[in-house]
Amino acid sequence: MVINMKNYALIEGGLVTNVIVWNGDTTSWQPPEGSAAVAVDEGAVVAIGYSFDGSTFTAPPAPPAPPAPPPVVPFQVTMRQARLALLAAGKLSAVEAAIASLPSPQKEESQIEWEFSSTVERDSAIVSLLGPALNLDDAALDMLFTAAAQM
Repeated sequence: MVINMKNYALIEGGLVTNVIVWNGDTTSWQPPEGSAAVAVDEGAVVAIGYSFDGSTFTAPPAPPAPPAPPPVVPFQVTMRQARLALLAAGKLSAVEAAIASLPSPQKEESQIEWEFSSTVERDSAIVSLLGPALNLDDAALDMLFTAAAQM
């Protein structure tokens, strides 16, 4: 006696909940109550999660791609990069006036940093002082440093 085994999709509420190999003999096994066993054509691909409309199996939509991680804010950029980023943001011309508006000794310290440093760090005193004077909050400063690192 040859037993003809086939793949069957168990369907509940229009969705495939399992795929089994079965000979179709309802005297030896029956699908669970509330589900139906539908024969799958040989070579067809059917898996748990597929939908079934009564005649066609359809794969579920692909899950959305995970969001891109936020850019890493660089700890340090060169002053050339910082100046180019400030220029691109339309803030470079305001730096001198912002420094001049600071009280002493912060004004003089910031002027020295601005004129003679080769790099600037995101958490430096000059950034903390000039950010608000240039109307740049933390998020805008992070974007500025990220942009500067690309220049």
